[in-house]
Amino acid sequence: NFYETSETPFTPIYTI
Repeated sequence: NFYETSETPFTPIYTI
């Protein structure tokens, strides 16, 4: 998994 931001600039999500 790597650390990436979602559509909002300050909402980090984990993606595979």
